Amino acid sequence: MKKLLFILLLCPVFSFAQEEWEKVGTAKNGDEYFIRDVTQKKDSSKIQFWQKMIKSLDYKPTSKTDLLAPGGFVLTRYDADCDERTIHAQMMVYYDKDGNPLKSHIGIFKETYVIPDSIGETFLLSACIKLLD
Repeated sequence: MKKLLFILLLCPVFSFAQEEWEKVGTAKNGDEYFIRDVTQKKDSSKIQFWQKMIKSLDYKPTSKTDLLAPGGFVLTRYDADCDERTIHAQMMVYYDKDGNPLKSHIGIFKETYVIPDSIGETFLLSACIKLLD
């Protein structure tokens, strides 16, 4: 079962290389955020999208257990509600700077409100606006 999950997690990596990521912002620490594949649930303010966070090249790992090195990245699949301004991470996959998967989390997250003026609000609003284009 774990092998199947691992194979399924690798599949998006190959398809992501063929589509464009849209940069939505840079956090104060230099991490860069991108979104893509924004879809809307029929007759609803609920959306789904992928978010990519690339660690700053200036990043200094704080411990030996820190997964991300400079240039490493995390892909996160979100469900979100544009009207309620909530997000819910469905899956996260950590990668090294060469694109090799390191670790994943599925289904352990809770829906939460985005914090005003945060990078989370920036990528949620960017995804919601993208549907209006």
